[in-house]
Amino acid sequence: MGDDLSSRRWLAALRIMMGAIFLTTWFANVQKGFYTSAGLEQFFTHVYPQAHNPIVPYAAFIQHVLLPSRALFAPFQFAAELGLGIALILGIFTPIAGIGGAFLLANIFLATYGAEWPWTYLSLIGVCIAVAATRSGRTFGVDALLVGRIPRGLPIV
Repeated sequence: MGDDLSSRRWLAALRIMMGAIFLTTWFANVQKGFYTSAGLEQFFTHVYPQAHNPIVPYAAFIQHVLLPSRALFAPFQFAAELGLGIALILGIFTPIAGIGGAFLLANIFLATYGAEWPWTYLSLIGVCIAVAATRSGRTFGVDALLVGRIPRGLPIV
């Protein structure tokens, strides 16, 4: 029993750490102006130029889909990183936040491939999946208060 409780506490600590990573990244990106149309364009053309991305189909997606719609995508990115950070720190709807975080990090991994050490993102993706799969919000999180109030068939807490 003690080992199970200890494991749940460590997973909750990882969840809170991931939330802090998303929030500190969000704050830094706000300061850099990356959540604006011009800032997002700068990110994908100067900071991580897609012309140098070895994953050609993903680079083409960024250049031909994401950048032309950056006025819509920049606010989405702003809200997603902020929302994920808050949800993970508070431990609310943790399975959704964990999967959402893994998806966001997978896209960042693909967008920065070749310019960053890949294991950074792969490790963070693994933590997000573990946080989601173990429902770590039930320890030191709001999900513990919601678990009896959400219908059993909905895997959101």
